[in-house]
Amino acid sequence: IRIGGRSDQILQRMSDFMRDVDQARQELMATTSETRMSAWVLGLLPPLSALLMAIASPDFFAPVLEVPLGHRILGAALLMELIGGFLLYRLARSL
Repeated sequence: IRIGGRSDQILQRMSDFMRDVDQARQELMATTSETRMSAWVLGLLPPLSALLMAIASPDFFAPVLEVPLGHRILGAALLMELIGGFLLYRLARSL
């Protein structure tokens, strides 16, 4: 007791620490999984909504494919989608 303390208290503290480490590891894994799923949803939502819009209302979406301004808008959207996907990928990898 004079040098190291009571052994039952030391073992209790070690078991509490190991339990806390395991719980933190599980929370980190859950957060990482949530981030990856969010990245997939946010990355695929714009192309899927554009595809749905093109299928549901071709007359509304046709100018994007036929007019030069539509080509530029589509190119800008594609560029922003790629940049956003890259940033979401880096976010998911950082966790």
